[in-house]
Amino acid sequence: MSIIKSVLDTDLYKFTTSYAYSKLFPRAFGEFEFVDRSNGDYPEGFDKLLMEELKSMEMLFLTEDEEKFLKKKLPYLPPTYIDFLKGFRFNSSEVKVWMEGSQLKVTATGLLYRITLWETPILATISELYFKVTNQKADLEYMEKAAIEKAELLKKNNITFSLFGMRRRFSAEVEDRVTELLKKHSEDNYFGTSNVYMAYKHNVNVSGTHPHEWVQFHGSIYGYKMANYMSMENWIDVYDGDLGT
Repeated sequence: MSIIKSVLDTDLYKFTTSYAYSKLFPRAFGEFEFVDRSNGDYPEGFDKLLMEELKSMEMLFLTEDEEKFLKKKLPYLPPTYIDFLKGFRFNSSEVKVWMEGSQLKVTATGLLYRITLWETPILATISELYFKVTNQKADLEYMEKAAIEKAELLKKNNITFSLFGMRRRFSAEVEDRVTELLKKHSEDNYFGTSNVYMAYKHNVNVSGTHPHEWVQFHGSIYGYKMANYMSMENWIDVYDGDLGT
């Protein structure tokens, strides 16, 4: 079983962006490239282990219950796109993974409405796999204590908040537990999570952001002076007032 255990185990904006590409730019072709901002070293053979994880994701598919959840919680995604997700399968041939010395290199290349769906799962997989391979363990006692303290403090000050952290998570297990604790200890102040699978599992709202990827894409197509204007005009064209536009 792969680290990523559901097609929904990703950030909401991956679906909203994928649909926007498919509606307005179905032939747009591009490439995502992994950049490690810490410029860190990876163990020998890490590229092969990562590729095995990504290949195992080809077995994932949208379940009936997950489909019902999307229709209920994400009504701005039309039935045609949800039908696409029902038939969607990750294709690891779209991804290349290799090492240059101790540096990890990853690219995903293809039609953007498909390729964008690789981004967050790849980042989460790299993170969790790195901690596994280097034998690092989460301090679960500290994690739970910190999550509860934060949830209670936010509730006390009546601050509404959402959880955004999948791509940087220590593991799926840790994100799952943090989501559970935030919901339990902050009650109505916990608005939701950007991770669609965690929202599905814990019955909370799906809360996303607007993708700067969308603005970058428009910069490459229309030039950077027009990027902000055209990206927002096209977002409105796709969602027609939903998602805060």
